Amino acid sequence: MKKTNTKNVIIVLFLLFIGISIHTSFVEPVSAANINVTSTMDNSEIQDVLDSAASGDTINFLGTLYTNIQLTINKTLNIVTRVGTVLSGSSSSGAAVFLINGSKASGTQISGFNITGSGSGILVNSTNNVNISNCNISASDGSAVTINKSSGTNIKNSNITNSITGINISNSKNTKITGSTIKNNAKNGIDVGNSVNTTINNDKITNNAERGVKIYNSNSTVINGSALKYNGDNSSAGVSYDEGAVSVKNSKGVKIIYNTINSNSQGVTVVDSSNVNINNNTITYNYGEGILLNGTLLENIFIKSNDIEKNANGIVSNYHKGINIIISGNIITKSVERSLPNDEDSGIGLKFGSGYASDTGKEVIEHNAILDNDYMDMRARDSQVWPHVGSNWYGYRPIICSCVQHAAGINMLIVQLGPNTYSVQFIDGVTKKTATDLPSIHVKFTAGGVSQMSWTSNGQAVFNVDSGLGAGLLTAAADMVSVFTNREDNDKPSPDPTPNNGTGTNSTGGGGGNGPGSGTNGANGGTGGDSNSGATSGTSSSVGQATAASASAGSAGSNGQSGTDSKKTVQELLIDNTVKNPTVWSIIGIIILLIVILGAYYRNELMKMIKKSKK
Repeated sequence: MKKTNTKNVIIVLFLLFIGISIHTSFVEPVSAANINVTSTMDNSEIQDVLDSAASGDTINFLGTLYTNIQLTINKTLNIVTRVGTVLSGSSSSGAAVFLINGSKASGTQISGFNITGSGSGILVNSTNNVNISNCNISASDGSAVTINKSSGTNIKNSNITNSITGINISNSKNTKITGSTIKNNAKNGIDVGNSVNTTINNDKITNNAERGVKIYNSNSTVINGSALKYNGDNSSAGVSYDEGAVSVKNSKGVKIIYNTINSNSQGVTVVDSSNVNINNNTITYNYGEGILLNGTLLENIFIKSNDIEKNANGIVSNYHKGINIIISGNIITKSVERSLPNDEDSGIGLKFGSGYASDTGKEVIEHNAILDNDYMDMRARDSQVWPHVGSNWYGYRPIICSCVQHAAGINMLIVQLGPNTYSVQFIDGVTKKTATDLPSIHVKFTAGGVSQMSWTSNGQAVFNVDSGLGAGLLTAAADMVSVFTNREDNDKPSPDPTPNNGTGTNSTGGGGGNGPGSGTNGANGGTGGDSNSGATSGTSSSVGQATAASASAGSAGSNGQSGTDSKKTVQELLIDNTVKNPTVWSIIGIIILLIVILGAYYRNELMKMIKKSKK
């Protein structure tokens, strides 16, 4: 009896210990103190409050205006105002209004202030995970926000204005700037130097005198979903190749995606860099180049699916050597002739400049829509070597310098898919395959006098025709290029895949006639020694029967990977949860320990029960 009581006491104590352990693992930390800064306090008194506060405390500014402020934060504090407090720095010292300094200040938050300084508004130095939100910050003689040798700084929903540089990031990593406005700064909106993993997301970067974003000697910088407008001197007198919306130099892993880059001195300039993606942007009305590729060596540069319109030149290649340069799926159109520095030519869709000497054969320039540019669609008169260009869509009147070695243009084709279904396909002039990465083209399809309009997707536009229309002419037109064929009475696909005869409307100088409408424009005399050759973009043939493409297996996810089954087994879910939640491992360990202890104490009883069961 005594032994049993002892065991019971031990078990009760052990269970009590487990209960306390589990409970304490979920207990919130003791609440931090809330400390008020009254409206009458001066800088010295406020500094005393910060120095006396414990790490994790909240400092709440009650006043609306404090002057000659120069505060140092060396512990984790939550510094807030709910009245839009103005903090004015000293006009002579050049020091920061807030200096957040050292590793002990990691996790500090500053929210809601209007900060005006001379040297810096906020200086984040050698610390981690600082959060700046809902602030208006400016510094007349320096950077509104300076981030140096720090990690994980977040700037959110703030206005960074009227400074020499808006945000200066140096020797730092994992900086994020989100939902903020960076404008009216005397040099750069955002300056990223010698840093890693900087993300600029959904920001408005406007009216900065030199550059919207300058990136140099940095890796893995992302500019996503932002509006970059009116950066640089947007005039004939002030336009410079070193100014504009985005400047990338000696950097790796830069992504410029889904942005609006409009009315800047230059659009995007890339110099001596590698692994740069410029994808899915709208790049329009920039005074100089939409995209300029410059320098001694560029490697792994991907320019895809951009809308590049109404710049002085669309894309300019002016690099000495390029390795794996991919320019595809872009609309390059309506480039405007205007005065540029050094009397540079303008109004050109795709231009190869005097510095271009790339003869590596490792460039792919294909499946772009290059058309309707003021002076020329493509030109390489001043380049050191003649470039090789793949199959592109040129519309009705392509004007291409004879110094560009270009492949056959993309052809337009009517293909019957079913009894009343037709596809207008855009076919690579070299591979004879559908150019699935061609930008969306507006197509007009006419059957029996009834017209339909549609945009292409994956290189084709599909139309359904009223079965009551009977036989007649089918016509497709895009960018003033027309193709047509006859529709049969029975509305059934012909078993004969031989192209029907038809008349194609080709670019000026090309001959229309029966059969395929592909052809080459007559050579036109060009200005200044250029001669222009046309690359037709139309064919008048149609295929009576087409083989349907197999459906893709799985839809693409947002990260570009193919779709997969997202279901998981119970085992996989258990592994996921336990790995992500260390507390689960602790509880499992305690339960196992409890089973071992109970087994030890009741070993004799268990053995007796086992022996009885055997009898």
